[in-house]
Amino acid sequence: MPLHYEIVLRGPLGPRQARVVDDFEVVSTTPEATTIVGWVADQSSLQGTLRRLADVGLDLVALRELPGP
Repeated sequence: MPLHYEIVLRGPLGPRQARVVDDFEVVSTTPEATTIVGWVADQSSLQGTLRRLADVGLDLVALRELPGP
């Protein structure tokens, strides 16, 4: 069952970083933080997403599972 997550990242997204979060919706962005939400297939997919974010220099501020539909 897919899982719905909200991820808060430090700072705004640059063009290269934005490509990494293509599967997520950017719901808020300020100079201090960017909030994205999206669905992942399972915990393994979530871990892969978090690794890709780190690989492009994005710092994780918060991660929260959201209620499903």
